[in-house]
Amino acid sequence: MGWRKYLTEMREFEDEDVRKAIRDNYSILPRLNNTFSYIDEGWVPLAIIHSIAFIIFVDLYLYLFFVTCYLLKDDFVLVGVQFHYLLLALFGLVFQFHLYNSRKEVCVLHKIMAQEFFAYENNEILAEEKTKLKKHMIKQRLQLIPFMILIGMIGLFIVGVGPLIDNMVGAGHDSDYLNGVYMKTPIPMYFPFEIVDFTTHYVATGFQIITVAMLALTISGVVFLNVVTTQYLAFQISILTHSLEKLMDRSKARFKQLYPDEKIDRRDLKNDAKFQGCVNFCLKENVKHHHVILKYCSVHFSVTSVLLMAAFMMGTLIMALSMMILVEKTDRLGLLMTNTLAMVGEVGNLYIACFFGEEVLSKSEDLFNTIYDVKWFEMNEENKKMIMLFQEGTRKPLEVKATLIFTCCMATFSSICNSAYSYFNMLTASSVNKESEE
Repeated sequence: MGWRKYLTEMREFEDEDVRKAIRDNYSILPRLNNTFSYIDEGWVPLAIIHSIAFIIFVDLYLYLFFVTCYLLKDDFVLVGVQFHYLLLALFGLVFQFHLYNSRKEVCVLHKIMAQEFFAYENNEILAEEKTKLKKHMIKQRLQLIPFMILIGMIGLFIVGVGPLIDNMVGAGHDSDYLNGVYMKTPIPMYFPFEIVDFTTHYVATGFQIITVAMLALTISGVVFLNVVTTQYLAFQISILTHSLEKLMDRSKARFKQLYPDEKIDRRDLKNDAKFQGCVNFCLKENVKHHHVILKYCSVHFSVTSVLLMAAFMMGTLIMALSMMILVEKTDRLGLLMTNTLAMVGEVGNLYIACFFGEEVLSKSEDLFNTIYDVKWFEMNEENKKMIMLFQEGTRKPLEVKATLIFTCCMATFSSICNSAYSYFNMLTASSVNKESEE
């Protein structure tokens, strides 16, 4: 009964508007990675099988990696690279479980997106700016293509290029096993059975490929979810800002609709009761729009804050570990190149989160300044008070946060990079000092 009640509740939230918003923004990615699986009657068994398969494969993957790291504990470079993969698997599992638990909130977010947040009465005044901003959103998403190519390059290095380079320079492993770890799969790993022929080798390789594909789809899905939902937040703040810049134009358009045979008293706007009523209506539209944005921001925080915190933790750990590996003396160039590419990928992931978070922050500040520049001196006392209250409500800028610790902005990204570079310098100096003492 619990499952049936849950599915019934989720189907009520997942209406056609939600499905269209997800389909338009992510295509079939959420369905493929099972972060937003089909819950219609005929699809529920497949979604359950998909979820169980993901949990089994990734949990087994994590267990085997823990054992692998223990068996290779004397080889810091190799175990460090293995630890990268372990972290990716661990946080991929965290992402899946969090999105399972936040399905209702994800539906609410995309319902608001499908309804375009708020519909202004004189929407044609804002239409040109909306079109311009939507084109900018699409352009930003296209600019993520190089990052996805980089992720593909990392996968290519892991599977073939890295080991090939090590073999070319004579730093590869000739034997099949090293301390009980099978070295001939794309990612060296301990397996609980002995690999003695092609069949067992391809079973082990297939297990890795399937698990890595699941994790890659999950992580890329989370990246796009954060990008799209944060973009929409910045987009709507820009629309609200532009509507305030056009406040007088909107008020005049409403006046013309309501009183087509009358003219605005331009010499004494403050005392033109009919025009001030139009200004009051347009201001209330802005306040309502802002309230929808605040609701969206609150739901957005509940969905993305844990995901962003996990990404920040994973990125920081991988950056630190990668730099520790780089100062180690080793002739395994392929392994070092794979390690470096993984670090660059994580830096890129953090940059994307901070870049779009910075957009929300800067546009929120623009909103506050725009309210300050509104021609309040042409308004009556009621409208002046509304402007003051509205400005006070926007004094604290909206932020994209990783739980309550990090604000996603370029200042945070710069701070993380500076800390990582300082740590790298410290490790390098320590390594040089050890060599000089020897």
